[in-house]
Amino acid sequence: MGGAWVGRAVIHLLFFAVAVVLAMYSTLGFAHAALAGGINWTMVAAYFGSYGLAVAGTFLAVGGLRLLGMEHGPVDFDARNADDVESMGLYWHFVDIVWIVIFTAVYLLEYVFPAGPVR
Repeated sequence: MGGAWVGRAVIHLLFFAVAVVLAMYSTLGFAHAALAGGINWTMVAAYFGSYGLAVAGTFLAVGGLRLLGMEHGPVDFDARNADDVESMGLYWHFVDIVWIVIFTAVYLLEYVFPAGPVR
């Protein structure tokens, strides 16, 4: 009972991976078809003939993600949700630390180690 969320998380991850891969595949197919012959009704019909299953699979995977998502509404912050709240707080602290490092490396280190003259 306590580990049932692991199986749900794995299924959610699989739906997400399928949605991303199919969306990228169908988007790149559309871009290649549009660059090859321009966008017109013939190209769109040929595109859906070739990539229609990928587009449908993308929508099905996104629908599966929607079904697996948590219900909307108020959440009781009790012992059951304490780990989730703590995990999100730790994640955002990690993001803050990463941005501090990136800001320092990108914007401040050029003043510490100025570049020499360009030749």
